[in-house]
Order: sequence, then structure tokens, then C-alpha cells
Amino acid sequence: MSGAGPETEATAEIQRQLRDCLQALDRLSPLCGVGSSELGRALRALLEELAREFPAGAGQPALSCWQHLRALWLRGEVAKGRQRPFGLREILFEALLADEHLFLRQSECRPFAALHPELVAVMRADLRHLQQVAQAALPEWMLAGAQLPTLREDPGGSMPEAGEWPWEQVAVERQQLERCFCQAGDWGELAEGLAHFAHTHGLGAFCGCPAFRLGGAPGEARLEPIPAFAGFTLAWLEGNEERIGVIRQNTLNLLSGHRAHHVLIWGPRGCGKSSLIRGLITQYYPQGLRGVEIIPRHYDQLDELFELVRSRKERFIGVLDNISLNRHDPDFRQLASALEGHLAQLPANLVFYATSNYKDLIDREGERPEGLGRMQMDHGGEAAPLVNQGVRPALYDPQQAERLDEQRALDDRFALKVFIDLPRKSEYEHLVLAYACRAGIPMPEADLLAAFNIWRMRHNHDLVGGRTARDFIIAIAPQFATLPSPST
Repeated sequence: MSGAGPETEATAEIQRQLRDCLQALDRLSPLCGVGSSELGRALRALLEELAREFPAGAGQPALSCWQHLRALWLRGEVAKGRQRPFGLREILFEALLADEHLFLRQSECRPFAALHPELVAVMRADLRHLQQVAQAALPEWMLAGAQLPTLREDPGGSMPEAGEWPWEQVAVERQQLERCFCQAGDWGELAEGLAHFAHTHGLGAFCGCPAFRLGGAPGEARLEPIPAFAGFTLAWLEGNEERIGVIRQNTLNLLSGHRAHHVLIWGPRGCGKSSLIRGLITQYYPQGLRGVEIIPRHYDQLDELFELVRSRKERFIGVLDNISLNRHDPDFRQLASALEGHLAQLPANLVFYATSNYKDLIDREGERPEGLGRMQMDHGGEAAPLVNQGVRPALYDPQQAERLDEQRALDDRFALKVFIDLPRKSEYEHLVLAYACRAGIPMPEADLLAAFNIWRMRHNHDLVGGRTARDFIIAIAPQFATLPSPST
């Protein structure tokens, strides 16, 4: 009796690999959610359809599963601005970095050496199961059985550039880690490198993201990453050094684990209040500082924000930009209560920095205490017994002081109120020259400043700050963009 032919042996090997891959997914620990993630479910569906149809030939179900898996992959790549090859290793690596595995969550908060040994052992086993799936010859199955377009397994491509801002270095280290997974003989040995990456840069939405928006419906608050954060260099701000130093020290207190104050940054328009906060986030991003943008319609979700950030190792600035509330607006009561944490303790890793054109956050429309205040009238004279007898002057309002106290309550939540002034003439002229230099505008200084003064007066920029200098450079830069480079 003759043995099985090469074609039969090849078919049996492919069927065995299909079974092994599905069993490897089933053996993942309950702590690992890769198999149950959107990418993981799509991959499992493809493997199951291939196992069901092979070797009879490809059917529409297998083709649909492959197209669905590829669409999920492309959606993630486009959203993150990447162009990586489409392969099993890349699919599983992406799902792994987005997973809520207890090992990864613990790694974000503590170094590898401090993790529980049993947790490390579980992670190593899960990584080896995932490696078994990643190393399967899926392209050959598709060519031999399902006749689907092949997956590219070669990661290829050049390393991304680090970029100007510190969070852009994450892409470089992420690709280095991915190459380790593509080349390693034993994924289980990569647990320490994976833990180090998670501890340094975070995972999921927190990986390489300097700022978020508070979003979601009430009861379902979430931190939504800001994909294109507007980084800013603090050195670009001119003047106000001593005042900025107060805010910088408060931020360093937060980063050092000490109690930090809420800060109200106030001053005229265009003086750099918002840029100052962006500059702090940019400078101290490597130390774990992150921003959370909060708009008024999400003030009622601040309690949920507390729980979103409380257990994280990062330090957060809740950014309340351009606040100015009407005294009849109920938001100010809600915000004032929330900034004290209600009954819940305010997270030690969260402070709020508000910006405003006004020192008083509540517009009281010129209202001031009049008549008698909280205390009774002074004794003596004919007016002495009137209050005790229930007879009050016409201007007397027994609750006026209390109403003013309520409106001042929001102001009082900000222990530090720092005024940021507009730069002096010499300072904003220095800004214009510095911005022009960075933009590569080759104009003599005198001509540049003369053009700036004409431009700002023509466009009614009566208050000149960093924003005005920036807008002027943006306006004139295009006329220099076509100049030949010095090397030509």
C-alpha cells in the first residue's frame, strides 16, 4: 500500500495548523482579551471559515471574513497615520498593545521587577500562545486553499523619525518593540520589554498622547485622545517670567507627588494664557504630565473624570479655557462644588488650570454689598434698636452678602490667581524676529518690524501679544515659500 502523496500531506499539515491556531486562541488566559477584541474576533472568524472550507476551496464566508479583517486593520492604520504591512504578527501586536491584560495595566503603574511573579508567568504563556498564531503560514493557506489575496508578513519600511515633540519619540520605540516581536524566537521572553514600554509610554489611548478631551454621555465619561496636540515651547513666551515661575513651580509640585493648587491664569486677550498651559504640557510630557480639555457641557461629568484618572500614574491638568460665567448660570455652582471633589476626595494627580480675561470668574455686573452686611448696625444713636425690633433700612438685604459669597466660591477654589500681562514693545518685537527666524523669512530686522507695525494697525490689533506676532508671520510667510534655497 503506497503512502500518502505530497499533496495529501500538505493538506493535513495546513489542517493541523488551523486547529492549533484555534486551540492557541482558546488557551489564552482569562486576563488576556486579544482573542475577544474586534481584531481578534475577526481573525478567529477567518480561521474558523478556512478550517471549515479547506481544502474544498474558498467560499464567500471566508472571503468576507478576510475583507472584514483587512478593513479593521486599515481603519486603525489610517486613524493613527501609519502605513505598516498587513500580517498576522502586526495584527496580534496591535491587539496586544490595546489589550486590558492585567499584566499590562500593572506595568503602566510599576516597573517589571515589582510585578507579581505569577502574573509575569501568565503573561509569558499568553505571549507564546499568540506567537503560535502569528507564526502560522496563513498566506500559504490562502494561496493553497481559500485562494485569497496574500498577507504581507515582512514588516519592512524605514524607522519613523522622532519628530519635534517628545511624544513623537514613542513611534520610534513602538516600532523597535514591534520588530522584536517579528524577529524573536520566543515571545515569552519579550514580557519584560513589553512591560518597560507600557511603563514608559502607557498603552491604548494613553500611548504617546499628551492631551485628551473629556467626552461621552453622562454616566459614560471617557478620555478622548487629541490626535494632533498643538505643542508649544515655553521659551517662546516673552516677559512675565516671575509669574510664569509661580505656575511652573506649582506644576512641579504636582509632578513630584506633592499637593498642588488649582490656578486661575488671567489677563488681556492674546497674552499667552492658553499657550502657557500647552507649553507646560509640552515641556513636562516626559515626566508624565498630560492635559484634559473640559468644556462647559461636561462640567457635570467631573466626578467621572476623577475616577478615570485616579488610579493612573500620569499627572493631569484639567484645562478650563476662557472661563467667564454669568451669575445666573447654574454651571458656576456645579463647577465650584466639583473642584472640591464633592464628598469624594479629589485625585492627587489632578489639578485644574483655568484661563480668563477677568480676575473674577463670575460676572456680577457691578454688584457690590450695600447697606448692612452680615453684622448688625453699630450701637448708638436712634438707629441702634431698629434691627432688633425688625425695622430695617431701605437698602438692607439680609442675604446679599451670602449671595456674593456664593458667587465668589468658584473664585476661591483657585488658590493661585496669576496675572499674565501683554509683552512690552521690545519683548513683542523680539517675538516677531524670533518667529520670523524659525519660519525662515529672510527680511532685514528693521523692514520686518516696520511691516509688522503696518500689518497690525491695518488689521486693528490694538493689543499686541504673542498671538499677534504669530498671525503676522503666518500672513507673510507664503510670499517667501518659493524663494530658492541657498544651495541652489
